[in-house]
Amino acid sequence: GVGYMEVQTIFDYLTEENISWRFYEHDLSFLRLMDKYRLDTFNIRNFGDFETDVLQGGLPSVTFIDPNFTSNPAGTANDDHPGGVHTDMSSGQNLIAHIINTLQAAPTWSRTLFIITYDEHGGFYDHVPPPGSAASPFSNVAKVHPDAPAMMGVRVPTFIVSPQTPPGHIVDRVLDHTSIVKTIAARFIANRIGEMPLRVQQSAHLGGAVPLDNPRAPVLAFSQLQEDTLGIEKLEKDDFHERISTMGSPAKLSDDLIKRLKPKRSMAL
Repeated sequence: GVGYMEVQTIFDYLTEENISWRFYEHDLSFLRLMDKYRLDTFNIRNFGDFETDVLQGGLPSVTFIDPNFTSNPAGTANDDHPGGVHTDMSSGQNLIAHIINTLQAAPTWSRTLFIITYDEHGGFYDHVPPPGSAASPFSNVAKVHPDAPAMMGVRVPTFIVSPQTPPGHIVDRVLDHTSIVKTIAARFIANRIGEMPLRVQQSAHLGGAVPLDNPRAPVLAFSQLQEDTLGIEKLEKDDFHERISTMGSPAKLSDDLIKRLKPKRSMAL
C-alpha cells in the first residue's frame, strides 16, 4: 500500500496563520503525499485552472506550480529537464512563458515575485567551485571538485521575475532550496521561523531581490515555441534518465530492460 506523510510543511504554517496559498498540479503533485492534502481540492488545483484563477481573482499570498514531470496520456512532460525518450525542451520553456504572460496580465502583477528554480543543476555548466559548509553529522559526502571545500554541491540555477527587480540584478549571497521557504516565512509568518527545521532557520532569504519601489512596466508577451524547435533529445541505450523514467513508470519497461535490471543471482535467507 501507499503510505502518506504527516510532517509539518510550510503550507501547514500558512494555514494556521490564515495566509492564503494555492498549489497547481499537472498530474498528481508531490504535495498529495502529505496525508492532509491527498484529497484537497480547494488549495490544490489542476494547472488548467491557473490562467482563469489568476486573471479573475489575482494570486493568493503564496502559489506553487508543479510541472508535468513525465509524458502520459494526460499531457506532455514540461519540467524543463534534459532527458527522457520524448523530451522536448521547448515544452518547459513554453510553460514558463505561459506563466509569465499570465502573471503580467493579472491585477496582482505589480506586487508579484515569481521564482523559477530547479531541483538540481541538470545540464547547466557551473564554472565556480562549490562553497564549503559545516560537515554533515549524518554522512561523509565526497567533494564535487577536488579543489573545492567540503560539502556543498554545484550551484542550482534560479531566476527571479518581478517588476520590482532591475534587469540583470544578482542576489549576491549563498542560498539553497530552503531559502524559498525562508523567504515565504520572513514575509508572511516571521513569528513561526523559530519552529521550523534548523536548515530553514539558518538559510538566507531572498531579501534584496526586489529593491525597486516603483514597479517596471510589463515586457512584451513571450511567444510560444513550436514543437521540435529545439529538437527532441535522443538518448543512448541504457541512458541514466531512461532508467529513472522507466523505473518510475513500470508500464514503460520492455521485456529486455526488465531482464537487464534483474539481479544476475539470488540468495535465499
